[in-house]
Amino acid sequence: MPLSEAQVVQGCSQSYTWRRILVTTFLLLELVVLQVDARAALTSEELTARGSSSSEAVRGVFSRGLEALKSAASNGRRFVESRSSGGRTTGLLEKRTPHNKTVWISAKTYEGANFFDEWDFFTSSDPTNGLVNYVDRDMAIRNGLVYVTEEGKANMHVDNRTVLTVQEVLSRSKLRPSVRISTKAKYNHGLYILDVAKAPYGCGTWPAYWSTNSNWPNDGEIDIIENVHSSVSNQVSWHATEGCVLTTPGNYTGTAGSTNCDARVNSNTGCGIVDPSIASFGAAFNEKGGGVYAMKWDNESIDVWFFYRVAVPDDILQGLPDPSKWPQPSASLSGHGCPIDKYFRDHVLIFDTTLCGDWAGTSYSTAGCPGTCEAQVADPASFANATWSINSIKIYNKTVINTAYLEASAPTTISSFSIFVTFLSCTLAFALVAGFTSSVL
Repeated sequence: MPLSEAQVVQGCSQSYTWRRILVTTFLLLELVVLQVDARAALTSEELTARGSSSSEAVRGVFSRGLEALKSAASNGRRFVESRSSGGRTTGLLEKRTPHNKTVWISAKTYEGANFFDEWDFFTSSDPTNGLVNYVDRDMAIRNGLVYVTEEGKANMHVDNRTVLTVQEVLSRSKLRPSVRISTKAKYNHGLYILDVAKAPYGCGTWPAYWSTNSNWPNDGEIDIIENVHSSVSNQVSWHATEGCVLTTPGNYTGTAGSTNCDARVNSNTGCGIVDPSIASFGAAFNEKGGGVYAMKWDNESIDVWFFYRVAVPDDILQGLPDPSKWPQPSASLSGHGCPIDKYFRDHVLIFDTTLCGDWAGTSYSTAGCPGTCEAQVADPASFANATWSINSIKIYNKTVINTAYLEASAPTTISSFSIFVTFLSCTLAFALVAGFTSSVL
């Protein structure tokens, strides 16, 4: 029976390495011989009808060519059979023990001139009782509170020009303009890589890069970057409902604080871990050019890493992140103490900078800051460093590849020349299958 093109496709689809290319060539040669043999059932009369003067020559050439192809195919088959019986492997195309390889595929990027196009601007009063007036997009752009620099950095500022009186702040008749934005899209499992050049700090400030949704705290909250005043270390926190507990000790290098993640107890302290670096927040963070915060969220854990600018892994810089090669995370919430999918779902990403409020306000007097928090808010000069400057946020989805059919000794990379040879072999095979006989005759 003539061979179908599907059979050739199957042979070509198995060519990944040099050894595979050789094996595939022999197999395809055998396919071609069978194809030609099936199509070569031309009688002597048919050859004569095509041209009696050359029929014998054509038959001779065709016969010699077919015999050569048969011989090569036979040798190739014996080679494959010899490799398939005994030796260190059971065959070049053996099915090896299944092995799942995890790769992270780019799903979404926020960066550059269009950074703010896919974010909503929050304009309600601050839920944490901060002394800020969150403004809408138009006012934020008009007053220079948000913009993208020529270098492509997305900047967000607390107003540092408007003079207020302490009485206005105390009475809340006038509060300091600020910005809170959240993604229009909602997210779940994934790898979230934030490259940040600057983050806000200073007395009275309470900046955060975090995630949650309107069904708080039932769907959880993840605080990836957060602290107050002029702290030098970042604090990663989780807020959920009853039953979510931070395991300690755990798979993290930071120092655990509260381990009860229930937002309804301990004045919504949640559970948290302080980063071991004294330059993961505040002035030192900015002076070192910022850095990269990465969060991996799956059904097993929610992990957070911080990398200094000079220590960002090459795979992140190349857009091919591989958390399995990174050091231990600075913070991690394990599914053993808090089943992740039960407590966290459908989050939007959020940036904000509030002032005073439930955390920065209550801790102001012990933070070494001057005067009162309200007086600090009234003075615009207090917020010269209250700026987010974002290079990018890149989101990756996990994809698992089953490598069961890859040869055990196959190299991990394939040269472009190998690909070319495979392509050429398969192309010739298709051509031979489709028209070898008609070309010769």
